[in-house]
Amino acid sequence: MRDALLPLGPGGDCSYHRAVFDSFHDVPTIEPLQVAPPDAVILVDGVYLYRPELDDLWDVRVFVEIDAEDSLRRGPPRDQAWVGSVEAAADRYRTAYIPAEDYYIETFRPHEHADVVVDNRDLANPLLRFRHPSNSAD
Repeated sequence: MRDALLPLGPGGDCSYHRAVFDSFHDVPTIEPLQVAPPDAVILVDGVYLYRPELDDLWDVRVFVEIDAEDSLRRGPPRDQAWVGSVEAAADRYRTAYIPAEDYYIETFRPHEHADVVVDNRDLANPLLRFRHPSNSAD
């Protein structure tokens, strides 16, 4: 948060690090400091970004929705390079990722707080849902 969101938000100095963690090697890393132009549009991609302590840092929030079955089908083949094998990745999804994601969805209900929800269960036909401003609880 302090390496990208705060410096790029209102009152920030527009300096940021493009990455602070190397997930492939599972180690912290700090890329060189960069400076964004004042009119830059910043796109942040990540999991668990709908926590209440981050709510005031976003102008527009997009939530990509996928179910556990599709996640388990798509994720392990993609992640095998850094986990070691499809089987090890699938085990990680079953024992860590999917239970954590289920808890997160149930607790923080990101689909209710997003401005746009992308239902990505069918890759060939993603569905977009937009929250009407009058339905906003924010």
